[in-house]
Amino acid sequence: YDLVYQLLSDRRLNSLLLSSALLCFAELCHSLATPTIAHFGRLMPLFLAVLQQPPQDRSDVVTLALVTALHRLVESLAPFLSAYMTTILVQVCTMHVSCAKETGGGGSSSAAVSQRLESTSSHLARHVPARVLIPAIEDGFQKLSHSAAALAPLMSVLGELISNMEKPDLKGHLPQLQELVLRLLAYRRDNPEMDEEEVSAVEASIVGVVTSLSFKLSEDTFRPFFYKIYNWAAVEDKDENKVLTFYHLTERLSEMLKSLFVLFAGVFVEHAADLLVATNSARAEEDYFEDDGKNCRLLNHILATLNGCFHHGGKRFLTRERATFLLKPLVNQVENELGGEEATQQRVERHLVPCLASFAAGCEDAIRKEWHQKLLYQMRHSSARVRYTTLLAFREAVRKLGDDYLSLLPEAVPFLAELMEDESTEVEHLCQDVILEVEQILGEPLMKYF
Repeated sequence: YDLVYQLLSDRRLNSLLLSSALLCFAELCHSLATPTIAHFGRLMPLFLAVLQQPPQDRSDVVTLALVTALHRLVESLAPFLSAYMTTILVQVCTMHVSCAKETGGGGSSSAAVSQRLESTSSHLARHVPARVLIPAIEDGFQKLSHSAAALAPLMSVLGELISNMEKPDLKGHLPQLQELVLRLLAYRRDNPEMDEEEVSAVEASIVGVVTSLSFKLSEDTFRPFFYKIYNWAAVEDKDENKVLTFYHLTERLSEMLKSLFVLFAGVFVEHAADLLVATNSARAEEDYFEDDGKNCRLLNHILATLNGCFHHGGKRFLTRERATFLLKPLVNQVENELGGEEATQQRVERHLVPCLASFAAGCEDAIRKEWHQKLLYQMRHSSARVRYTTLLAFREAVRKLGDDYLSLLPEAVPFLAELMEDESTEVEHLCQDVILEVEQILGEPLMKYF
């Protein structure tokens, strides 16, 4: 112990000696775990000083030895590291980032370092008590908030912790976890000047953590938690950035929880309907966000969320009241050119067309008839792009409905006949393709209706 102390105390030590000292410390932690605890008071500050050195000031051999020592330390003495946990977490996450950069640059030892860091992170999540790890993660999040790349591995630790918590442990720490989640979800709001892509990447990792937590909760515990998040985002201290984060979360929950999420989704239906209007460039009086990119992102999250609810919930979710709220603003989205031509095309293909079709398949007959009428009227819109989008939605709806569409077909014939002679060749050609496909789906020629 004295020799390791002397070596780690010497700041002029060359890389090979320093790496050897670190490996000696690692072996002490592994082979003589209990006696080593008594020497923490003088050895750990020296070890942490090396750990906190800027990555560019360390050689590859020192970095590899340092990560090996850290792995041994965590593997053998995790329950005794509470006083150092925040520092260890912050440095592990920081080293993840520098290792990723080295991997991109072809660093020779980066693969071994990355593997040990992954193992260390996993061991922290699985073997450090939640009462120690949760506050350390919260402190680490504050310290790393300026580094978007370093927050992803931190959220991975939190997600793995939650996934491996036993029910009694989870129940005891649930209030603490819920408060932490709300602080994490405020990341976008608290960092308005950060690059949008970086914020979205961090937000995605946070949303993943909340999703992991939702899997562990019963309906009775998840419902008030989800309502609390909704109130935080849309009711209390209104802020557009919180709303964007909320619908990012609902998209993931809708995707992962499927029909279970439908039980809780009714709370935001009216709010989502209002946002469909607020983000429609053809209908809104002013922009919801000043940044078109954020408006597009929000709208995509909302459409994806609703599509999931329609698909997995059907009539159980699309009650007459909810369908009435959503019908008009949803159909009017075919007019929306938010974000320009490329963004509009992507939104239409990936989100809007599937969402409109899922609505038609999931609602009751009376609402479907009204939806059909409103969609057909859009086929007479002055914009060829709107007519084209409407045809895409019409085709997808027929695909989903199949024979259930037959009763609505006669009403569509005059509108399709007009588009067969549309002034836009693109619309005309698409209409011809749509009619051929509808004939195949329904199993009868449409010409008898013309």
